[in-house]
Amino acid sequence: MDADIYFRVGKEFKLESILLDKLKSNINKIVDCSENINIIDRDPHFWLSTENAKIITQTITDSLSFYYPQHKNYFNNNKSQFFNEIDSAVSIIKNVLEKKQEKTLFVYHPAWRYFVEEFGLIQIAIEREGKHPTAGDLKGFVESAKDKGANCIFFDPHFDTTAVSTVANPLNIKIVSINPLPENYTENLFDIANKLNECQK
Repeated sequence: MDADIYFRVGKEFKLESILLDKLKSNINKIVDCSENINIIDRDPHFWLSTENAKIITQTITDSLSFYYPQHKNYFNNNKSQFFNEIDSAVSIIKNVLEKKQEKTLFVYHPAWRYFVEEFGLIQIAIEREGKHPTAGDLKGFVESAKDKGANCIFFDPHFDTTAVSTVANPLNIKIVSINPLPENYTENLFDIANKLNECQK
């Protein structure tokens, strides 16, 4: 593979570092998209904060504009449009959550820390540190879900639903998919807004 620029997600992804060690001789410039972002406890899911998504976009726009100055206006116009779409989605999410009393987000995989901190929510996850939950973890999760009267558990569509169904079925609550790795970032935000509206009390 030959490339002028490679935009890496960030140093928190060890697999990406291994890949780049093999490919970097064929890449003119490597840009780290985690630059200028406050990484919390080595949690790599920083793009799920919309403010971080804007920082990433600015990093990409600046790099592309530097290497391809003839297209600078095109890059900046696309960035502005993307920022406007993010702002619209954020406004809708905030409007939804203002009407909800319950601020706890029950999830299977704990990918949503940056998102919940941005929107004043609390994440309670079944899985911890990428490991299958222990009996104690499951008991604590079930007790919290009962105490809060949870309507649903959010799960990552890239995961098998068996484990999350095992928890949700006895509680008689739904499992609902929200995607931490969307192909279309802003469409996904609008989808999350709809599902929060449906699931949060």
